Amino acid sequence: MDESLKQRLVGATVLVALAVIIVPFVFDGAGRSSGDVATFQIPPKPEFSPRPLQKLDDLTPVLTPAEALAKDAGGNSSEAPAKGGATPHAWVVQLGAFSSEANAIVLRDKLRSGGHSAFVDTAGDKSKYRVRIGPEIDKAIADKLRDKLAADYGQTGIVVRYP
Repeated sequence: MDESLKQRLVGATVLVALAVIIVPFVFDGAGRSSGDVATFQIPPKPEFSPRPLQKLDDLTPVLTPAEALAKDAGGNSSEAPAKGGATPHAWVVQLGAFSSEANAIVLRDKLRSGGHSAFVDTAGDKSKYRVRIGPEIDKAIADKLRDKLAADYGQTGIVVRYP
């Protein structure tokens, strides 16, 4: 091999060895303040305890809509109404009846912007558009809603059965 090539290889090897020794001392992070670099805290591992499996017999049955409406406010009964008996119903507050659908929609939108669940319902002959809020299962709640609407909007409504 050529003498100058050998010297270059030995010199390069020495430089690499020095870099391997000196570079870790220069970049060890000493001298940096803790404010320079954001420190991240790893949260502790969450505790996990699997729930025991339940038997299907232990689960609470889901009520049908008719059973849920038949259930009284005290939660005493979950049976569906007997055949031929009164069907379950709810209560709504009716604030107005209009011959123009556009007028009914204006009032409905005004009530909805106030956070109420207002809707437009048509009368049997479809010539009247009723603006209603609800429904509520308990008539007493519907009565309180009617009084609140009268105070807030200056319109006296009536509480009627729904449907």
